[in-house]
Amino acid sequence: METNNAANAESGDEKLSYEQVAKELGVPKATLYAWVHRRQIPFIRLGKRLIRFSRRSLEQWVHERSVEPRP
Repeated sequence: METNNAANAESGDEKLSYEQVAKELGVPKATLYAWVHRRQIPFIRLGKRLIRFSRRSLEQWVHERSVEPRP
């Protein structure tokens, strides 16, 4: 199983937990729970209550919300 995680990390498609995403985005876990509930953030449902986030999808999601500065 660790080999799979290492391969996913190298490919940039690591699966992240709520804690990891909250830390990386700098938002409270409660905000992530709300975003998932409202389907405002890409996530993977691995079970009835097990949610993970794809690093690649999150990076794209953040990039799409980036605002360019005015000249």
